Amino acid sequence: MSFRRWFDHPVIHLILRLLLGGLFITSGTLKLLAPRSEFIAIVHQYQILPESLGILFGTLLPWVEVITGIFLVVGLYFQWSLAVTGLMLASFMIALGVNLLRGRTIEDCGCFGNAQFLGSSLEEVLLRDVVLVGMLVWLAMTPVRWTLDERLR
Repeated sequence: MSFRRWFDHPVIHLILRLLLGGLFITSGTLKLLAPRSEFIAIVHQYQILPESLGILFGTLLPWVEVITGIFLVVGLYFQWSLAVTGLMLASFMIALGVNLLRGRTIEDCGCFGNAQFLGSSLEEVLLRDVVLVGMLVWLAMTPVRWTLDERLR
């Protein structure tokens, strides 16, 4: 099988879509199950957003992650879901990069609520986010198949 055929294969697209969407559903759900104040405190430890924006970000992000993850999995508003996921990943990577440049160490990135999952240091989490961006780019570049958007057309 040529690389292009493998690259465009609908099963690969579906697997990546399920992995990325499932990861965001899991991340958001774990944050929603924990006390809201815990995640807001984690947002504040990055020392990037003013307090009021940190509260808003910490309150809304878990819901956006779950909703976007569901949309990615079922393929609803697929292009918009990819865009929102890309913006979330960009914001995470900026926060991680800024704190790496500051020389700060953050014990809990807050990515999966209280769970240390797929990386614990800022460098590991940044590397994980780079891989997720790669998955996102792959999804954006390949033909979209087996989605709810396709069925609703």
